[in-house]
Amino acid sequence: MNGIDRIRDRMERDARAERDAIRAEGEQQAAALAAQYRAQAEELAKQAAARREQTAAESLRQADSADQLERRQCLLAERQRCIDLAFEQAASQLRTLPQEQYVQVLAHIAAETGTGSEELIFSPADREAVGAQVTERANALKPGAAFRLSAETRETGGGVVLKAGDIVPGNSHFDTTKGHIEGRRALALDCTIDEAKQTQLEIPFKGNVDPKKLEKALQEHSERIPFVIVTITNNTAGGQPVSMQNLREVRAIADKYGSYWHASTMRISVNHDFERRVGLFPAGFDNDGVLYCNQNFADYPHEIPAGKFDAASQQPKWMLLSYRKTVTASSTAEGSDPVNAVDEDCRRWWSAGSDQPGEWLCVDLGRDCDVRAVQVNMADEALAVDFPADSYGDDRKTRHIETRPQISHYTVETSLDGKVWTLREDIARECSNGYYEYADGIRARYIRVTGGELPYGQALRISGLRVFGNGEGACPAQADAKAVRVDALDGKISWQPIENAQGCNVRYGIAPDKLYQSWLVYDADEVTLSTLMSGQTYYVCVDSFNENGITTGKIIKMEG
Repeated sequence: MNGIDRIRDRMERDARAERDAIRAEGEQQAAALAAQYRAQAEELAKQAAARREQTAAESLRQADSADQLERRQCLLAERQRCIDLAFEQAASQLRTLPQEQYVQVLAHIAAETGTGSEELIFSPADREAVGAQVTERANALKPGAAFRLSAETRETGGGVVLKAGDIVPGNSHFDTTKGHIEGRRALALDCTIDEAKQTQLEIPFKGNVDPKKLEKALQEHSERIPFVIVTITNNTAGGQPVSMQNLREVRAIADKYGSYWHASTMRISVNHDFERRVGLFPAGFDNDGVLYCNQNFADYPHEIPAGKFDAASQQPKWMLLSYRKTVTASSTAEGSDPVNAVDEDCRRWWSAGSDQPGEWLCVDLGRDCDVRAVQVNMADEALAVDFPADSYGDDRKTRHIETRPQISHYTVETSLDGKVWTLREDIARECSNGYYEYADGIRARYIRVTGGELPYGQALRISGLRVFGNGEGACPAQADAKAVRVDALDGKISWQPIENAQGCNVRYGIAPDKLYQSWLVYDADEVTLSTLMSGQTYYVCVDSFNENGITTGKIIKMEG
């Protein structure tokens, strides 16, 4: 019988008499855990300081920094794993408690694991029954806390791709990938072969996944593993390659347990060559055993069902309502333009004329619309960041782990007439970008984002104020397309202008049933494909779309 069972049994025997004792015990355990990790962190800091003083050579300093960074990341990951595992074990039993005790336990979990600035997300039933009470109690337990009750709800085991408590096995996850995983309170589980850590050992394919480690993880935690990542080449392990045989082994193991995903990074490279975004796309094998990835409308909202699913059938849940709609702003910096926030170009943005709180950007959808989601993508410009003296990073001060929270404050409001506003989101958290879903729909014409205090004192800058929902008009006409091969490696796809179309999604591939590549364009009537293979026949389909939906085109053979 575990500790939770014993606590539950005691509370069931004499709940009222034992309540204060249980609360005190939980607070003592939480305080002990916090003290343990603080002591470990302080010890690591002392070790790092001592080692830096003793090391003179540049190569050794770099190796030391990497070693300490790895230790710190392992410590943070282990701490998060313990929290998530405890929460998972408790979740199935907590609901058997009387409601008052249930509220108290959830409030302690929030107070002990959160920073105090987060939104608390519950299942629909829990939000209605205890959400407000838990939020109020958590704020009372944690001095200075400002927890907020989120409008978002999540069902356990629902259609969320990555949620708190999930495990993502991989081969030495890239740092930004690991950051995104752990930002969702999930665990990035390193399943790289042990030889990768032996820097003096020379063997081929040191970036491989260890099949035994992966198999063990899937056997023990398959219900918590939504996908497996294989990074080629393995940058975190020193740019080591991965063998085709290893990929076959990973596939054979993954075949036993579920669906496939493709993870990649999309290059932006405005502020820095390595500036990019992380993408996750459904993948699968067709009837001929060909591995494919569905990237159609990849940055639109998609609902991914739990369990196995048909990757080829995935379509956007809602369409884009805000494309090139009228935008107004409180002020605009020289060289900027509010329309940059609604033109679907992530490489440019609107910037407020000052860095003072209260600057705003508002999009007018043109009419009362059925809004289902709002996405806010922030932008950085000429950002000056002091390198913290106590941070872990490289000696060139080009990158580091921030040691102090950088909180983004902003609000999202909606209105039907531009005069009476309804607050939808009041954001105060470390992640600036946000996606806010309203599954039951809200009626709105105007969507406004107002900035507060932002990280590093920067001005409010928005590269994408994206509003999704259900258009209430007609889909565009079908595209009348032509496909001509220009040379061995290039092909030109063109179509007649389509009235009432925002753009077209050009799908192409080596067979009519293998259109696995795609290119989505706005306000265009042609594209040049430069990814063809010499001597290979290609087929093309041009799908037109607008805010009301998608009109599938005809599949044609590329000429020439």
